[in-house]
Amino acid sequence: MEQKFDFIFLEQFIKRIPMYTGEEEQSLIVAFVHGYEAGKANKNLTDEISKILNIDYGISKPAVGWPYQVKVYSEKNNCSWVEGFKAIIQEIIFKHRTSYA
Repeated sequence: MEQKFDFIFLEQFIKRIPMYTGEEEQSLIVAFVHGYEAGKANKNLTDEISKILNIDYGISKPAVGWPYQVKVYSEKNNCSWVEGFKAIIQEIIFKHRTSYA
């Protein structure tokens, strides 16, 4: 079974976001993630973010997309957008790693 995600990279990215984006800031992270997907020629990561937020947390995907879903999740959990994003990525890593084990 082929892995949809590069788990090692995702772990490194969320631990060292400024190394990849210059700063831990929402717009820079969003731009980086879209560039990452373009380079990988797929949209698996942003689709998975939206799927988890919709199915597990009841946050539907509006026209403004997954960044807004992360914003709603972060507000519900009293954390910054960046911390909410990191939490969702960690959840993706955990869920998919265990399914490939």
